[in-house]
Amino acid sequence: PTQKSMTQTQIVRISPDTSELLLVFDRANTVIGKGALGIDVSRHNGEVNWPAMAAAGVKFAGIRATLGTTGIDLQFARNWVEAKRAGIARFAYHYFVNGLSGLAQFNNFSMVLGSDFGEMSPVCDVEPRAVSANPTTYETIDRIPNTAEILAWLVKCKEVLARDPLIYTNKFAWDWCTTVPAWSTQYKLWHAQHTTAQTPRINSPWTSCEIWQYSQTGNIGGTSPLDLNRYGPYP
Repeated sequence: PTQKSMTQTQIVRISPDTSELLLVFDRANTVIGKGALGIDVSRHNGEVNWPAMAAAGVKFAGIRATLGTTGIDLQFARNWVEAKRAGIARFAYHYFVNGLSGLAQFNNFSMVLGSDFGEMSPVCDVEPRAVSANPTTYETIDRIPNTAEILAWLVKCKEVLARDPLIYTNKFAWDWCTTVPAWSTQYKLWHAQHTTAQTPRINSPWTSCEIWQYSQTGNIGGTSPLDLNRYGPYP
């Protein structure tokens, strides 16, 4: 696909010593500062009540768009429109299926997004797929080619969308799926660590995260269980 132009939404760092981002919407201005509450959703959450989310103080949302080379989240279209209507800043994320072409997976993501990229940076979700439970075992991954395919997704995303993508992962997932390449920290981290602690523990190779997913058991607006996030950077 050819490079797409940016929407009217602008993302501007207010000052070098603050984590706040000014997100200019089509209809209103909103400032998202450190600690702001966010959620992330997919079809597994059913029909999300977006006005209730906004009323409860949710400021941003990660919305799954695609998975693999052909998968499309069945709730994405509704969630994408309704979250924006509720005034919640949005980012789309792609569930990366290990072992498949990164370029083919990005093309699927780009096709589904169309010309509305959201108000925040897109995300590549990198984690191993569980293949059995009790005990949990995970898919076998050839890390060297898989690392190259993940990078291909990230590079193409920046080229086409003109935005720097984030990576959703944690130390266990990144170690399982990749060779922990030197380029890892060129991309900001959406960190998954579910804890009641006030700040997450960030493991190598990253030293900070832009977004922290701190719970999978939230209950807001009748949607439960719900992934809860805080805007950073952390620590």
